[in-house]
Amino acid sequence: MLNFDHLRELDELFEHRDFAIVLVCLAQGMAAVDGRPLHFRELARAIVEQSGSYVPEGNISRVLPRLRQSGLVTVDDENSRHPAYSVTPLGRCKADLLIFVMETLENRDNQPPEHPDEGRQQ
Repeated sequence: MLNFDHLRELDELFEHRDFAIVLVCLAQGMAAVDGRPLHFRELARAIVEQSGSYVPEGNISRVLPRLRQSGLVTVDDENSRHPAYSVTPLGRCKADLLIFVMETLENRDNQPPEHPDEGRQQ
């Protein structure tokens, strides 16, 4: 039987546009720089480099406070001109879940198509 708690977790992440892409790219961007928090411009660049698509800065600006309120992201130097963002342990867990789902779908898409007669009992 499927564990629908995971589906509920994913549903929460997809509640707002660009939540998942910002969270995953922040987590992977931090990993690429040995765990250092990312400044806004670094995060925006990481999103483009990792996803191959542009997310408007306004969308990123709206998503970050929501991720913070959800306990998935923290802000360092919040009162400075250039705050830095990092994923919390909960955020890392959610990002890992999303990465797992993406990798599973990618592996499925890379499988050769099954022949209709394979796997049937005669």
